[in-house]
Amino acid sequence: MNDMAADGDPRARGERSSLDDIIDLYKKDVDRALLREALKLTPEQRLDRLYELVRSAEELREAGERAGF
Repeated sequence: MNDMAADGDPRARGERSSLDDIIDLYKKDVDRALLREALKLTPEQRLDRLYELVRSAEELREAGERAGF
């Protein structure tokens, strides 16, 4: 990175930017334990869980249609 880019970037000088504040707001709502657990799974296991979620959502949608929603 050249000096010109570092001069314009508050993070390069060790300062916080308004973007850092926005990121902090989002991070407080992230459950890191869930992320860690998901990362312990293999890609195939993650896809299996995704498939089950999609199947459950489809079942709920169909049940809603049968109930008239």
